[in-house]
Amino acid sequence: MEKLLADIKAGTSFVQVVPEDIGELVYFETSNPEAKPKSAIVYFLRKILVIVVMLALLAGIWWLFLPNFWLPLIATVLAAYFGYVLVGAQVFEGTDFFIGTDGYAIYEFKKTRANIISKEEPRFEDIFILLHKEEMCYKDGKYDKTNFKFTYLGKPDENNAINDGYYAESNYDAIDGDGSLRNQTYFFRCKIEDEMVARFKASADALLKAGKPVPVWVAVLNEDDTWEAKDVIKLEKGAIHFGDKTYSGEDLAKVYEANDALYFEDANLSGRFYGIEKGENLRIVPLRSIGFSKGVLELMGELYGTAHKKGVEGIE
Repeated sequence: MEKLLADIKAGTSFVQVVPEDIGELVYFETSNPEAKPKSAIVYFLRKILVIVVMLALLAGIWWLFLPNFWLPLIATVLAAYFGYVLVGAQVFEGTDFFIGTDGYAIYEFKKTRANIISKEEPRFEDIFILLHKEEMCYKDGKYDKTNFKFTYLGKPDENNAINDGYYAESNYDAIDGDGSLRNQTYFFRCKIEDEMVARFKASADALLKAGKPVPVWVAVLNEDDTWEAKDVIKLEKGAIHFGDKTYSGEDLAKVYEANDALYFEDANLSGRFYGIEKGENLRIVPLRSIGFSKGVLELMGELYGTAHKKGVEGIE
């Protein structure tokens, strides 16, 4: 798609609608590389072909199995359904994916590339927290698929409430049983995450160089489907702050990643704390609730050790 990206920048591509508010384009992908729909006569001939084939199959089934009324009837219903699907599949439609220096865009089009029926076009500066959730699914004791959910949230107000954002993106069956990617939208969402993680780490580096801690935001979805978030975790060289507790020196080993969560161990911890699970001496923050969790884990590895996980030596 690099040539397509170059053509878009030069104004010579078949892409008819290009976002103007996401900065200079750095990435482009499309689910439909055709410039325009087939001619009306081609679509008409395809529909006629589908109908003729279906009628021929049904005639043969009814002729062979006519004494058995139900089998031909079921075959007729199935043929009608698949015929409808095949005819509908002739509609010209697709999705264009863009990433720019200042944001990203997803345009869905139908009938023509200029007919945009749906768009998502935020700027990176408007996404204050990015959440990434993964759930592995098993069927009959065997791995079946992995579901993914991406959530984009705006900046919390003075009461920690979040009033805007791109909430709860649909789950994707993005990986086949053999582990190969097959969902284009999922792949694009991961590209967005990589772009935003790079921005998070650049901002974190600037804060650390200035001698300031890096805030890590934890987002909570309330029972009334509203979001709130607070920077309950702060990272700096040689120390991790969690609420009113500071882990430093040997205590850093009490903060670790395991089971898709961050664990904070302390003998004096008890009671509820910002909706986070905990026991008498343990607080657990699910990675799915941590903004830019991928970047947070990378930063913790750089600050406190190469493998910040339970039972692994090297945390200093």
